[in-house]
Amino acid sequence: NSEKESAIKKLQEKQYGNGGFPWFKGMEPNKYITTHITAGFGKMKKMGISEDSRVTEMMKKSVSYLDYNMNRVYNDIKEKKRYHISYSDIHYLYARSFYLDSPVSSEYKESYNYFINHAKLQRRDGNKYMQAMTAIALYRNGEIQTAKEIMKSIKEYALESEELGMWWKSEGYGFYWHEAKIEKQSMMIEAFSEIASNPEDIESMKVWLLKNKQTNSWETTKATVEAVYALLMNGTKLLSETKTADIKLGSKNFDEVFGKVEDKNSGTGY
Repeated sequence: NSEKESAIKKLQEKQYGNGGFPWFKGMEPNKYITTHITAGFGKMKKMGISEDSRVTEMMKKSVSYLDYNMNRVYNDIKEKKRYHISYSDIHYLYARSFYLDSPVSSEYKESYNYFINHAKLQRRDGNKYMQAMTAIALYRNGEIQTAKEIMKSIKEYALESEELGMWWKSEGYGFYWHEAKIEKQSMMIEAFSEIASNPEDIESMKVWLLKNKQTNSWETTKATVEAVYALLMNGTKLLSETKTADIKLGSKNFDEVFGKVEDKNSGTGY
């Protein structure tokens, strides 16, 4: 459709020859936004959504750009006796894990293995959001047992109630991308679905996500996209929930005062 065509053309125009994307036109290519875009299309790919050939070509270039940049990081730090893997490194490994059908070139294989090994060694470092992201990257790279150990540890920190479902307490103040609560919950659903599949736990996590929208909001387009992806993953169809909120103004029902509302948000009751 026209919206899809417009979006693809905008991305094509913004992508530089080296494969990187800038935050805004005219700016330098940025590793974070390139990683974010690459992971986003990776999720569509994983869901079986047919890729436009133009998107395939863009992602081929963006993956090459990310591999090249991580190799540059590796060359800067490889002589260090100690290196603490960063959230940016983990983000890269996660995004790259959607494209393992495009093997890392021999030129960058040493650096790639270096970051995979450090992710494995430092798997318990960082917040739970990053641990879940690490687990997915390791799992897809064949580190099955390590990934399952990470998820087992994460589960031990979960909070749960019959009404709100399953969630994890906030870590940090939410100022940084790796502290975002909706994206964190969505990542948990993805990780548990892929690695430690327990249908009851997964549906409980989805309940928290929907309850959060019902009582607060998904504050950004980024959060909304991640939440929708998580909810569309395997499991029951929570978005088909037909219960509605019971709202009263004094002694009268909402419908009596304003009339019946036909358009309701899926899964929220509103």
